[in-house]
Amino acid sequence: MTKTGMGGEFQGLARIALALTLVLIDAVMLQGQQDRTTVAKPSARQTLVQFEETAKSGSASLSWMLRHPEKYSRATLDSVVDGLERLALESKSDLVSSSAAAALASAGSIDRPLPGSLQRTLAVYKRSESGLVRRVVLGLMHNQHDRAGAIVFLKSVASQDPARPDFADAPLEAVSTLSYMGLQGRIALSELRSQGVLRDPAAKGFVDWYFAPRSGRMKPKPPTR
Repeated sequence: MTKTGMGGEFQGLARIALALTLVLIDAVMLQGQQDRTTVAKPSARQTLVQFEETAKSGSASLSWMLRHPEKYSRATLDSVVDGLERLALESKSDLVSSSAAAALASAGSIDRPLPGSLQRTLAVYKRSESGLVRRVVLGLMHNQHDRAGAIVFLKSVASQDPARPDFADAPLEAVSTLSYMGLQGRIALSELRSQGVLRDPAAKGFVDWYFAPRSGRMKPKPPTR
């Protein structure tokens, strides 16, 4: 074989070897990225620190952990929920406390929420002295996975003494939220009306309007959050 032919063959083999090497490097780098994605999950503390920082700017959202609880240990999830409860009850920032309350309430709206999600959220509602936190929690009850439990809670708020509501217009907010819960919510409103337990004039007026016969009745406007 001539030198020219040997050189050409060598160059061809070199190009193939280089291509295979680059492919191998890419594969190793990709595997490393996948491994880091799989192993380097944020800790409960990291999640809470990031949540609080973003909440201060009004841009916090439901933690990845609470949206995908099946990917984390129960101990880690409990730590995150404990931290959100603490922020909702103890933070001096309205943005942080209300965002934490919203995250807790939203965690109960996924298809397979953590057991006891609604109960823990309602415990924060009852312990909180913030009307904003309570209003946020109540306003997210219509999306709860435990609809029966949410309806029981909303009915109890709807029938409160107007002189001692959980927050301003709480009974009205409760019946308005029930009106967005489909047939179950309509049945609950009918029961409240027929039992005569609505004591707040605004809440009673809303329910009377809701059931009033009229053509082309508009869908109730959701309460302002």
